[in-house]
Amino acid sequence: MIIKPPISSGSGVSLVQTAETITFPQSVNKINDLIYKMGVTGQTSAIFESASSSYVQVTQVDTNRYVVAYRDFGNSGYGTACVLTVNPADNTVTSYTPVVFESASTLYVSIAKLDTNKAIVVYQDAGNSSYGTACVLTVNPADNTISAGTPTVFASVSTLTCVVCQTQTDKVIVAYRDQTNSSYGKAVVLTVSGTTITVGSILTFESTNSISNPQIVALNSTQAIVSYNSLGLKLRVLGNPSGTILNTGNSASLANGADAPSPMVALSDSKIFIAYGNYSAYCAILNVYSGNNIISYGNVPILFNQIATSSLSACLLEANKIMVAYRDGSNNNYGASLTFNVIGEEIFIDRNKRNFNTSDSGSFTLSPIDSSRALVCYSDGGNGSYGTTRVLKLDTCTGYTLSGQFNSNNVSGHSDNINVVPYVSLT
Repeated sequence: MIIKPPISSGSGVSLVQTAETITFPQSVNKINDLIYKMGVTGQTSAIFESASSSYVQVTQVDTNRYVVAYRDFGNSGYGTACVLTVNPADNTVTSYTPVVFESASTLYVSIAKLDTNKAIVVYQDAGNSSYGTACVLTVNPADNTISAGTPTVFASVSTLTCVVCQTQTDKVIVAYRDQTNSSYGKAVVLTVSGTTITVGSILTFESTNSISNPQIVALNSTQAIVSYNSLGLKLRVLGNPSGTILNTGNSASLANGADAPSPMVALSDSKIFIAYGNYSAYCAILNVYSGNNIISYGNVPILFNQIATSSLSACLLEANKIMVAYRDGSNNNYGASLTFNVIGEEIFIDRNKRNFNTSDSGSFTLSPIDSSRALVCYSDGGNGSYGTTRVLKLDTCTGYTLSGQFNSNNVSGHSDNINVVPYVSLT
């Protein structure tokens, strides 16, 4: 389904199925069936950890191969990881033998790909004064086992909420809340050689107020953006032109606050999509100009869920198409997902919301598979909070061609809680 830019209201649209031609608006029900029932369908679920799991995070390392890291409550809260593979023929997921990368209570896990057989995980090591720690995970593609390198401390302070993104094959940027020093926002470059991690100089990017819920995304090989809550939802560009020393520009305020982490997706090296929740859930576009400064917003933020949204995650399926998963407070805290298209500075609904897990769940994390599928991992509250995964697949429509465009305000049954008018072409 392709979203096209708005045109004037009242335009006609013809729907063709074999020899049948149906013209809008006389066939509102048929159009509703084909458009407003299109969503994101959860495929068969698989358990990767038969114990309560939290701080679940996943990254793709190779085609149809992923590494998921998490806190394993069934084993003293140790930091644990395993490989997941996706069968593209039937969208089933297979999990492999878990490995412990931290033999102590592990919190605030985040993971990023390094190359096709390697990832880096960062976390708070509660067994070592809650220091910020990193570890390289190496995947053996022959049997999908993981070898964990030696953990390295990157911040000898109590770190609350560590997040990581890759900027180069051997470099990542970590952002975190320094609980020891007024809960200020800090960041550092980590350089990886084999399984050895070298820690760069630490940058304080927020020293006016404390921060919470940081998230990070790479723009290019020398820049990343961090989002965080500090008397409002703020964003700031982190630059590492020298490779190991960070600098930063101005902060930009997007909302009065965010009560959940605000995931971002880079659409280019100067544009990001961000989803955030302040009870209700919104998304917006931001632009980066003038070095490390965020100085331009896209269209007004878009409301996509009105009630108690949390545990947000987002990933890019293809150019300008984003999938978002979240805990849906409007429907029993079920796992929900939908997709958006970005055209210029505007955001349009591509696939409507659908619940993929019908139990109280959380700790959602997404990683793309291809242009129509993503892998989601989460803690399934309806099954002992076990670590669970499944493929999310976009619904398709075959046998129809929709030519022209229409104004969805003229279509009955559309979602009034979405304050954006999608203009849709089915292909």
